[in-house]
Amino acid sequence: MLYRVLQRLSIKNEYLEPYQGVVRGNVISRDQKVLKLLEDRRAIAPVRPPELSSLVGWDVRADRLKRAGLDTIGFLELEPQQVIDKVAAIPVNLSLLSLENVPGWSLRADRLKKAGIDTARFVQMTPEAVIKATVSDDLKKWESDLVEEWQVEAQLYIDEMTNWNPQCVHDWQDEIWMLLDVEGEAQPRKRR
Repeated sequence: MLYRVLQRLSIKNEYLEPYQGVVRGNVISRDQKVLKLLEDRRAIAPVRPPELSSLVGWDVRADRLKRAGLDTIGFLELEPQQVIDKVAAIPVNLSLLSLENVPGWSLRADRLKKAGIDTARFVQMTPEAVIKATVSDDLKKWESDLVEEWQVEAQLYIDEMTNWNPQCVHDWQDEIWMLLDVEGEAQPRKRR
């Protein structure tokens, strides 16, 4: 469980300051009774992070993490390699890959969708086939070299969603910590 510290807490020879950030329960105490007592005394408050599936651009990641048995807190509590190990055997739900989630792609994605071209098909088509499928009287014809660049961008997006590495997972965890309005996890400080 994650907690926000509301009152200064003394932990052995260290302390946690109020509103210093979010902290894992086991940093405060491994005893659930102690955590409950501190919560009842309003010294700490549980943090309820958002569901991963509610975050923009997280459809694919949230689905894979959920099927691996990880919610938001579980995702934050594990080291990046542990997350990767948990999801390694879980295949990506390719139907969730959407070009709409690629930054700056809303108009392109809409045009491809209207032409019946999904993410996986887009990266496999020749640029000429994409141009032919998306041409219309009211829209400017796309250039072949631009379509090739977009296909590379789309493939990078697919790779990021399917081939997780520790740095990506760490960055995603940081993204969630930032949503919790903290600069990472609070750490006890030494007494002076």
